[in-house]
Amino acid sequence: MKREVDRIFYFKSLKTDVPQKFGRKLSVVFAAFIIAFTISFPINFLFTFDGATHEIAIVTDKKISSGKTRDRELYVSCNGKREIYTVSNSEYENTSIGDSKRICRRKSALGLEYSTIHD
Repeated sequence: MKREVDRIFYFKSLKTDVPQKFGRKLSVVFAAFIIAFTISFPINFLFTFDGATHEIAIVTDKKISSGKTRDRELYVSCNGKREIYTVSNSEYENTSIGDSKRICRRKSALGLEYSTIHD
């Protein structure tokens, strides 16, 4: 059985143009990037220790984006800045231009900032 496995590996290594050591290093680096990208958001969420800060914002416009997903977007003015928030269908329907909304902002220990909008 061991000889068959050795033969299969030998034939497979003949087909690869990339040297085996470089191919292994490349696959490990690629796997590390995938793992880091996958776990970065949950890790940031777990390391969010400080409380939320609330700001009042005025809804200046609302639109439904065209495309495959049809996102509902609220355009708000908060502290002189214009921001866009994607909201649920019910939140979009219950909001009129000129309404005031609360924006909750939280920042993780690793630097990612989360913000949500609600009444």
